[in-house]
Amino acid sequence: MKLPKGYGSITKLKGARRKPYLVRAGERKVYSEKAKGFVSERPILGYAETKAEALKMLAEQSDRPINLDKKDMTLRQIYDVVMRTPAYQGLGEGTKTRKQTAIKWLDPIFDMKIKDVDAHTIQSAIDACTCQSATKSTMLNVVRDCFKFAMQNDIVRKDYSEYITVKTDDTVIERKIFTAQEMKYLWEHAENRGDIQVILILLYTGMRANELFKNSRENINLDERTIYIPKAIAKNKHSIRTIPIHDKILPLVKNFYSLTGETLIQINGKDRSYSKFVMNELKKLNQELNVEHTMHDTRHTFSTWGHECHLDDLCLDKILGHKPNGITKEVYTHISIDELRSEISKISYERP
Repeated sequence: MKLPKGYGSITKLKGARRKPYLVRAGERKVYSEKAKGFVSERPILGYAETKAEALKMLAEQSDRPINLDKKDMTLRQIYDVVMRTPAYQGLGEGTKTRKQTAIKWLDPIFDMKIKDVDAHTIQSAIDACTCQSATKSTMLNVVRDCFKFAMQNDIVRKDYSEYITVKTDDTVIERKIFTAQEMKYLWEHAENRGDIQVILILLYTGMRANELFKNSRENINLDERTIYIPKAIAKNKHSIRTIPIHDKILPLVKNFYSLTGETLIQINGKDRSYSKFVMNELKKLNQELNVEHTMHDTRHTFSTWGHECHLDDLCLDKILGHKPNGITKEVYTHISIDELRSEISKISYERP
């Protein structure tokens, strides 16, 4: 069967091949820097197992042409474009960091042309990741971002990311509440112990550890007795918030605030990162208490105290930076800092 002029061509290649049919688009003129003028080219659309499949490829190109100028873009090249979009720039720094971590795990396939990436390729890369399902889900979201761009710009006709599954069989981490005995020890040894003061601040604010370690002194308002969590360190949009400082820990916050340095937390004259604190201060403190607390146990303890002391659920969500349950609470309910301060003061267990 003779194909119409300019429609394209199908060539059967010699040898034993899984896809022996070479499919080319119709001739077109493109500018060549080398030739300093326009030259003819017949771009390769792909390879097919059968002639029927090859004809289908030509028909699809005729009905909805592939963007031949971008057809060889890799996942990495596409994601570099996606990263410059307003939607990406509007993401929180925490989300961007998680996506960058996911890209490291996608490295084995990230330089593949997106037209060559199929469901098996994506699934294999995600299954090879040894991190928990949250990282795997972020990997899938990154690939979805690439395919969404590719579909919008006619680089591919099929989004293979739709067929990917992420197993959620992570090991459940058992959270340990700080006991009354442990709290007594912390308060009795808090003076001149920066490590213990950090734990107490986290226990009485419910902050995520990095919201404290990465925060700067300029976000602390001692007159208003508040700590502001900016977008730069917030996990998501709901985590951008102002937290009232509980009266019990106000002297501890003032102590850190009086030190020099851009970040609030300084221990022995040095900034403390999450990882360094866990490897050094938390490890030693756990040995003192003969326990195995994680940093997140402080946040879990605060949440438990909140329920035990009957804090208003919406106020507790606001303090913790959780998404409120329901559109009415999320959009139409506004809570003042005075209301939050009144609620957090309900946490009034007798302390030394």
